[in-house]
Amino acid sequence: MRDLQSLGLRSSDAGLYVLDQSLLPHTENWIEIRHPEDMILAVKSLQVRGAPLIGVAAALALAHYIKSGTTSSQYREAAMALRGSRPTAVNLMYAID
Repeated sequence: MRDLQSLGLRSSDAGLYVLDQSLLPHTENWIEIRHPEDMILAVKSLQVRGAPLIGVAAALALAHYIKSGTTSSQYREAAMALRGSRPTAVNLMYAID
């Protein structure tokens, strides 16, 4: 597992997990991101915060998604949906593009 934990991310071949920042500092809860829709929900519900982290987490979610055997059209659709999850997060746009 790559050590991205200090950023609030855990990524391995087995999956992607994000630290639920809405529960900090009292509770540490890791959310499994199985699909880009999971990341969209995490971003919209402020479980993932901060433009740099949102960008990195979204890019990792797409990387895991493409490894699952998705088609290029499914990938593009997921990327556009992720872009729409936080339209003001410039780092998200850069990471997706």
